Amino acid sequence: MAEPAEQKKARREQARQAKRRQQQDEICSRLSAGEPLVRICEAPGMPKRRTVFQWLRDDPEFARVYTIARAELAHLHFDRAIEVASRTPATFTDDRGVTRVDPAAVQAQRLESDTLKWAAARLLPKVYGERLDVTTDGESINAPAAATDPVEVAKRVAFLLAMGNNVLEEQPPQPAAPLLLPAPKSVAPVYDAYRKNRPVQ
Repeated sequence: MAEPAEQKKARREQARQAKRRQQQDEICSRLSAGEPLVRICEAPGMPKRRTVFQWLRDDPEFARVYTIARAELAHLHFDRAIEVASRTPATFTDDRGVTRVDPAAVQAQRLESDTLKWAAARLLPKVYGERLDVTTDGESINAPAAATDPVEVAKRVAFLLAMGNNVLEEQPPQPAAPLLLPAPKSVAPVYDAYRKNRPVQ
């Protein structure tokens, strides 16, 4: 008796899903060990990079495991950076027979260590980043876009004016105290005559 078409199709789909899971596990394992994704995808029997990116968009479980693998890669890069920085630099013997440190080797060693630290900071910025984020938990802050619709601008201006009027109503301006200055000596007789209701002599 021939196998029904639906069962045959389901069996093929199960085999395809099993192969896909096996490939995903291998990708994450090799990533966490430090192998670049480009090299992994170039290996025989492995999917293309665009297929991996499609899986990351459509498969939440694979995206979760892939993120963990990238975090493990960040830890590996940082450990390797410390190892490189601790390595004894190469030396050479000059014309006088003196052993000296090779400046080119030191520069190459520093570049390798800095590159590994840079990669670790990009892969796991909350752990190895140079700047500490204490407000956004690593999430980006998107500033509100400026209003360009004239109606929206008019609404915002009216709102600001209304807020200003409310503030003035709640706290009316206090009149300034009069400025009292002593009368000059030249007008003192005039002032005294005015007080006594008599004409000025």
